[in-house]
Amino acid sequence: NAQHPVEVERAFLQQRYFDALVSFRDLPQRRQTGALVRMAIESAWALGLPEEALQNIEYLKVHFPEYIKQNPDVNVIEGILLYQEGKWDKAVDALRTVQENRSVNNGLKGEAFTLHAEIASRLKDFDLAVSMASKALTLLPIEKMGEARLILAQAHYEQGRLAEARDVLL
Repeated sequence: NAQHPVEVERAFLQQRYFDALVSFRDLPQRRQTGALVRMAIESAWALGLPEEALQNIEYLKVHFPEYIKQNPDVNVIEGILLYQEGKWDKAVDALRTVQENRSVNNGLKGEAFTLHAEIASRLKDFDLAVSMASKALTLLPIEKMGEARLILAQAHYEQGRLAEARDVLL
């Protein structure tokens, strides 16, 4: 049984996600930290255990709310997991937490807007997809704009605005 947080950290850093998750589960609650819960979340995600990752996010929110405030990317991870599970309304709620937080850096906000645009596009709400993708493009660094540009172009195309779709891709 794992009794020391370093066992979780070591396994996680060596990308032995199963071992990290088992060590985390065996770790006494009093020895857990926000960072260790985060490692458990990412290990579960890497192992294809989205429900466990989401449960650990909820645990993190309850027991380590300060960690969430200092690491808002956890909300984006939650949004991605919920999106992958088809829980799009809940994913949007997680993403809005990032979008509305003034202290979050623009790159992370841009990622949140991009995923929100993807969800809107899947729901055939192309006006919202255009809006979210456009916001993402104002926040993302150039090297990360590709996905938002594709979503924006597709939304314009679906609305019959072929010239706008072409312009976005050029």
